[in-house]
Amino acid sequence: MKIQHDKIELRSEGVRNIIGSKPPLLIRIGNIILICLYSLLFSYICSLSFPYYNNITIFEYILSLL
Repeated sequence: MKIQHDKIELRSEGVRNIIGSKPPLLIRIGNIILICLYSLLFSYICSLSFPYYNNITIFEYILSLL
């Protein structure tokens, strides 16, 4: 038995306009800057030495746990 689906529009025109448009340039650039800052912060934190465990970096400590 083959099921036929009718084309039903589930979203209103306003929602389709929001989904179909690109976000403004300021929001896109802001997201890129935030991703870069979080990546730099994460890299810096992983390179810090872990003082209570033979002065190895936090990244080396995490790898030793795996």
